[in-house]
Order: sequence, then C-alpha cells, then structure tokens
Amino acid sequence: MQLSMEIKVEATGERARDLATAGIMSAAIDPIVDLVGATLAQRHVLDFGRRVYRVFQDPPHVRFIAAELEAIERGEFDTLDVNVPVRHGKSVLCSQIFPAWCIGRHPDWSIGIASHAESLATLHSRVAKSLIEDERYPWDDITIAADSSSNSRFNVTSKMRPADGGLYAVGVGGSITGRGFNILIVDDALHDGLSQAERDKARAWFTEIATP
Repeated sequence: MQLSMEIKVEATGERARDLATAGIMSAAIDPIVDLVGATLAQRHVLDFGRRVYRVFQDPPHVRFIAAELEAIERGEFDTLDVNVPVRHGKSVLCSQIFPAWCIGRHPDWSIGIASHAESLATLHSRVAKSLIEDERYPWDDITIAADSSSNSRFNVTSKMRPADGGLYAVGVGGSITGRGFNILIVDDALHDGLSQAERDKARAWFTEIATP
C-alpha cells in the first residue's frame, strides 16, 4: 500500500501542482488530488507555498532559493546568504513560508527569526503562525500550543510526534540568552542608512551572540 501511494504521488504530481497554482485544489473537488497536493507540500517548500500562501509566485529565482533552503533543511550546508532586490519574494519565502514548512517536518525544531526591528521579525512570525493554523496546512497532527498566544514566540504540539519546537522572533541586538536554534533566519538585519557604528553593533550581535 505504501509503495502504490508513492507511485501515485509521483505520477500525478504535476497535475496536483497545476490545480494548486490555479487555486482550485480542494477536498470537496477531488480528495485524491488534495491528498497528493498535501503529500507534495510535505516534501517540498515550493509545493507548500503554493498550497498555503494564496498569492504565492515562484519565478526562477524563487525556485532556485527554495532548492537551497531545502538543502539547508537536509543539513547539506549550514549557511545561506540570500541577496535579491526588494519586492522579489525573499522574505515571503525565507522568513514566512520556510519556517512554517520546517516546523511541519520537524515539530521539535526551534527556529529563530531576527530583523533590524522586533516588529518586523514579529510580522514574519505572525504570518508563519497563521500558515500553521490554516486548514490547508498539510500536517494535521500539528497545532499551536494552547499557551502560545503571542505572535512573536510560539510553540507547537503534535498528536503523533515529539514536539517541543516553535518559533522565536527578536530584533537584532535583542536577548536570546539561553536559547538554541536549529535554524536562525536573519532577515534585513540593518535598516537603510545606518551609521558605521550601528553596522558594527549588528555585526557584533550576530557573530558574538547569535552565532558565537
């Protein structure tokens, strides 16, 4: 049964992607296609984005970044530096979709998001949290912990797997003492027009505190 499901997923994967992109993937329309779409979303961050993010777009540079993010998740390397122009989907993919996907695959992982302002990091965390709470989230065993009302710091629970992970948002320069992260995402660590002193302060926080 497991083998036949694997063959079915691979054979219908492109059709499932087409339906998801068109925005018509629904259990009410075709439960088999929805199952295939959910399976693909569990495997690949791009398929996950197409499923849960209503306005997700994946031009070539986004597909390239997604492949590198999956390599990070697999542990093939430990650092990824993403530099693209503004409004090109970097934050949506790296700071919102990717952490929600990682938590689904590894509910025991702790993920940190840092930005030049804590409010910006919290925005990304809030979106990631909403994706986990969405009915289209492909891991139905995972829920937000009952005591995690904050958008900036929340944990998850699972009915089937060990789960004490979650997401922690912080501003660059903020305290993360005593916290360890399986993945730390630093998105826009510097605001436009900062002085050299402020740049040095951000660098010191990253090299001496965040990643000593």
